Amino acid sequence: MKLTDSKIKGLRPTGKLYRVADGKGLALEVSPTGAKLWRYRFRLHGKANMLALGAYPTVTLSDARKKRDEAAELVAKGVNPAHHRKAQELNTFRSIAEEYLADQAEVWTPRTLKQRRALFEAKIYPALGDRPINDISSADILRILQGIEATAPTMAAFSRQVIGAVFRKAICTLRAESDPSAPLRGALKPRNVKHHPILPTAEIPGFFERLEAYTGYPTTRAAAELLWLTTVRTVELVAARWDEIDLEAEVWTIPAERMKMRRDHVVPLVPRAVEILRSIEPLTRRTGWVFPNRDDSTKPASAGLLLRMWRQLGYKEFSPHGVRGTFSTWAHDSGYRSEIIEAQLNHADRNVTRSSYNRSAYLQQRREMLEAWAAYLDGLKDGVKIVPIRKKA
Repeated sequence: MKLTDSKIKGLRPTGKLYRVADGKGLALEVSPTGAKLWRYRFRLHGKANMLALGAYPTVTLSDARKKRDEAAELVAKGVNPAHHRKAQELNTFRSIAEEYLADQAEVWTPRTLKQRRALFEAKIYPALGDRPINDISSADILRILQGIEATAPTMAAFSRQVIGAVFRKAICTLRAESDPSAPLRGALKPRNVKHHPILPTAEIPGFFERLEAYTGYPTTRAAAELLWLTTVRTVELVAARWDEIDLEAEVWTIPAERMKMRRDHVVPLVPRAVEILRSIEPLTRRTGWVFPNRDDSTKPASAGLLLRMWRQLGYKEFSPHGVRGTFSTWAHDSGYRSEIIEAQLNHADRNVTRSSYNRSAYLQQRREMLEAWAAYLDGLKDGVKIVPIRKKA
């Protein structure tokens, strides 16, 4: 006789496992612990097989019968439903996204990888994670993006990009035929991209006056000045290690795993930068970090260290990252070649061979440029008007 909900509720555990049939291969398995599990028994290619369909009451009686019928249709076609299920699990958006993230782990920095994973887990997986990738439509993706756009327009645009990257991974591995995120280009509201404001020349002396009056930790003040003299990214500076710095050769080699572009970056150190580093070396060398965390010297300073200092100095719009823009503007106005400036800022170069060549060939030119930049800053601090020397193209 077929099972009913009342019969199922009346089933009690015994000293051993037993099964009660519902019909057409479906049965409810009752374990000694009292757990009730649905099982579908079938024969395929002359062999007996069993498929787990879930636990009661999470999977109701009607749900179990529906799953049995779906599995029976596959068996009728000669397909093992257990194998089919496994293939479906490998074809979910989440499984392919995890493969994509694993691929990028060799390209992205740990910080970038952590940010991307957080985006998937917080915004994308809840809606798409467990769905077969071929069942996801453009409309499904648009609903997610519009939900994100309501509070974070920039994140919405970036989410479309990473969703598209997952679909391209699926297409390349023959698990999808198209990318439903592609038609959504232009579907979101245009973004007003805000670049980091630069500090006008007239305001640079004021910055250094405030920096000179700063009464906080001396290593924080040193970090702020080094940011101007090295033009590196803030996260690269605060995580600097002493074993990366050669004060005798006056170079700082930032390893690829800490760089946004995932390649070693050699930074020339001008005399003033060397002087600053020598002054703080007795304070922090023993920790291994140039700027150790104040609460735990086994870790580097936090990425927000300089931003907090900038705010203490009274700057709300101009951020530490804006120093790079200020330098870039000065360097271009001074006539330095773009490839030398871009090499110093370690921006992306689509030509890998040329990029590798730049890192070695432009080291001396970059050193001369940074020395001129340091002299320019000194002149502004001293109230002397310096006219940039135009470089030949």
